[in-house]
Amino acid sequence: ILRHSFGNYMADIGVDLGDAQDALRQSDPKTTRIYFQRNQNRMKNILDEFSQARNFAESINQLVPSAIFTIDLNNRINSWNIRAEKITGYNVNEILGKTPAFVFKTDIFEIDFSEKEPMKYDIESELYIKSGNLIQISYSIDLLQNDELYGAIVSFEDITKRKLAEKKLARSY
Repeated sequence: ILRHSFGNYMADIGVDLGDAQDALRQSDPKTTRIYFQRNQNRMKNILDEFSQARNFAESINQLVPSAIFTIDLNNRINSWNIRAEKITGYNVNEILGKTPAFVFKTDIFEIDFSEKEPMKYDIESELYIKSGNLIQISYSIDLLQNDELYGAIVSFEDITKRKLAEKKLARSY
């Protein structure tokens, strides 16, 4: 298995060891060399495809107008987009590896992965940011899974101005 890292992403790429052993058993070194060259090219193509998919996903993550971060199965933040930096004041280096509860002084983003909690959409809450200010947010959480569960994705927006405008409008009636 070849393990390759791309920033916050890790890929395990398997090689069929049965075929490799068969190639090695053959007395013809040329056959063995061709086999490994073919598999090396195949693994390079897989890594190239993975890199392109990662770049595509990161572009989307950075361009969306919402704050987005992901957490692993230990409830540790493992990605953080630019919008999350702008809303909270925390840059990616201050956040990676920390739990949302430690950073935000609230457990609203904590997930009990053993229970595979249902997704949460458009929940309103409050959040302390780096400056110490309390902001109003709307957030959604969904699980990240392929064949296995491997984390969660959180999206949130600062709705403080909207909430203040709603209160002001309500008072005017």
